[in-house]
Amino acid sequence: MDGTHRNNGHKSALIDFPRVRLVMLEKSDAMNNVLDKSFDCSNPDYTKYLKFDSLYDTQENLARTYMLMLDGKVLGFVSLAMSYVRKDNTAKMKSKASDYNIPCLLISHLAVDRRYERQGVGTALVNVAIKKAIFATRHFGCRYLILHPEDDDGVREFYKKCGFDHIEHLVEDNKEVFVMDINTKSVIE
Repeated sequence: MDGTHRNNGHKSALIDFPRVRLVMLEKSDAMNNVLDKSFDCSNPDYTKYLKFDSLYDTQENLARTYMLMLDGKVLGFVSLAMSYVRKDNTAKMKSKASDYNIPCLLISHLAVDRRYERQGVGTALVNVAIKKAIFATRHFGCRYLILHPEDDDGVREFYKKCGFDHIEHLVEDNKEVFVMDINTKSVIE
């Protein structure tokens, strides 16, 4: 075996997970050229985000991007930002009504390089987001981990398997919302 396998028609490298490092994109990384320009995921907008927009979001304190890296290659990344669910949507979530918007951590982007799809990288990135949301819950207040999935059944199923709930008719900023209640979740095994 040559250390690769076929994955959706793409030649994929097998991952040596004990060697994988979690790296947070830093404001100074523009000078260090830390971003792997060979990263290529199935959504060109997400590839563009990592290569060009994630550093701007980091420098402007709009989001934090965490990358799983192996030998200088980005296997995948997740970008997180603070958000909220409007108080008028709490009933749809079977949550106690609130007089205030509910603080949340938003997965704004999550993508895996094509070469590493279906090898646990996406689940590992969701676990990073869960851990960051649990930290926020303990230190600042954060009730939910939320995301606005792309209109793709495979992507939606992935998030459901990870423990997110699709709440019918819950829409924020004209986008469907998938929700994970941080009070009842832990990392995915």
